[in-house]
Amino acid sequence: MMSLCWTPSFPCTDLFQPRPVHRCQGSTMPMSSSTVAPLNVTEMPREVCENSHVISVEAIISFCKFSDSALFVLTIISSILQVFVMCQAVHNIRRRSSDKCMHVFLLSMTFADFILTAVGYPIELLPRVGVIPKVPYYVSVTMHMLCWMGLSISSFSLVLLNVDKLFYFRFPLRYSTYFTRFRAICVVSLCWAGCALFVIFAWITKSFNCVDEDCATLAIFPNKMHIYLTFMIVVGVIPTLTSLAVALYLLKVVTAHRKQMAEERALCQDTTGRRQSTQFTTRLRTFYFIFMTTIFTAMTLLPYRIVSLQRAVNPSQSHTCLSILFFWILMYMIYLNSIFNPLITVTVLPQYRCRLINMIFFGKAKKEEDKTFRSTEL
Repeated sequence: MMSLCWTPSFPCTDLFQPRPVHRCQGSTMPMSSSTVAPLNVTEMPREVCENSHVISVEAIISFCKFSDSALFVLTIISSILQVFVMCQAVHNIRRRSSDKCMHVFLLSMTFADFILTAVGYPIELLPRVGVIPKVPYYVSVTMHMLCWMGLSISSFSLVLLNVDKLFYFRFPLRYSTYFTRFRAICVVSLCWAGCALFVIFAWITKSFNCVDEDCATLAIFPNKMHIYLTFMIVVGVIPTLTSLAVALYLLKVVTAHRKQMAEERALCQDTTGRRQSTQFTTRLRTFYFIFMTTIFTAMTLLPYRIVSLQRAVNPSQSHTCLSILFFWILMYMIYLNSIFNPLITVTVLPQYRCRLINMIFFGKAKKEEDKTFRSTEL
């Protein structure tokens, strides 16, 4: 029987993930601030995983070292891009653009991703890439709490983006009545407050505890497993599945709407019809952005979270080197979700794309940008 007593690494990408390690201790179940780290390959004994002749431990170590270094660089680039997206979102909210609620929800999601890529992930990756030996205790605790909030808010904000766009296409005449800037800000504020209260509740109830001195490792007690399962299902899985379901249904609605608009254009070629067609086309751009973001989120987050839940329910299962490598790949996909979200934003949404192009090629945004964006206003 292979030994499974080693010190794990603890990536910051998914909350309350008990791991199938340290089972020899029997008192606690180590976890990370946010993901079930597959295994700390840098401290693995060579007999730790089965079928090492297929995928060697050395290959897993090389893959993890390269991925950690690449992710560290990507987080810096992504953070800069997220600052731009947040500034532009605030600008669009203040100028009361036609799709102001979407910009409120987008600001919330981007700020949550910024917490992850600018604070959580770099603090976690610094010791792993060898920049610093370890992180101080209070910095680690802050990193854990911010990561939990960032991951939660990012998921809920994506749900709000889908609901906002669904209501617009299904009930366009009543959209402006129910979806106002003030209500959008109130909903976002409630989400942030609720996630903050959960984090505080988790600390007050001592659902977990620091394993090491610098608190890089957390442990959840077996009698607190229901907290982990509830949180992961309610915050990790359900919002992503809900966003995916709404996005797929919205795709059906938009497709039917496009066919109807095409038929109307064929029958009537007046100015009003052309204006409505232009407005619908600009709205489609925001739909494509939300749809692409939702699909990308589901592809990067759901596989690892489902596998993590399965591992939490069955922590005694053995692991091959191939399965350990597979777990690490899924874990790194979670990092990529927050890193690439701003890239999708500036690529698909015209207001963000045009503003960024002006800043890069002209050194500053044009003062007459309101006129420039009027034809592409969201």
